[in-house]
Amino acid sequence: MNASILGVEPEVQYALTEGYSYAGTYAPATFFVVADDGSGNPNGSFLTAVLNAAQAVRPLGISCSVFPPVIIPANISMQLTTAPTYDHNTVCAQVAALVATNINSLGLGVTLQWSQIAAWAYTVNGVVAVADVQINGVYGDAASLTCTQTTQDGELAYVTSTVKANQVIVS
Repeated sequence: MNASILGVEPEVQYALTEGYSYAGTYAPATFFVVADDGSGNPNGSFLTAVLNAAQAVRPLGISCSVFPPVIIPANISMQLTTAPTYDHNTVCAQVAALVATNINSLGLGVTLQWSQIAAWAYTVNGVVAVADVQINGVYGDAASLTCTQTTQDGELAYVTSTVKANQVIVS
């Protein structure tokens, strides 16, 4: 199954869940695939190609479905202190661009950790301090965005989503 799906295109990202429906109910003799081309919003022909790849190798009597990921928007805000020899606005723009790029590059099913935002900011030259980091208006570890759901029986966490940057405000 894996090789078949990976053969769809070089950038394919996917998560396969067996024995449950997409809604999280127990469903023997079924599996589903959440597939992404890296954009978070794959087109219909991509999803059809993934479905055809899965159908080509699935066992008889087993049903399968393919779904696009749910996009979880990340609205980021933070405040920086910059070194005296750096232009504050330029550094803020560099941090905002880096954070947006890194969020958009996380990939299918990868959690956006709140603590990672400040770590990325500190990699930009001229950043001395990062404060008031928020994701979607929330501070701390509770702000982290998780890309999984739990089955109704509580037995399995399965991938349904991808995080994409919506707005990054750095001041």
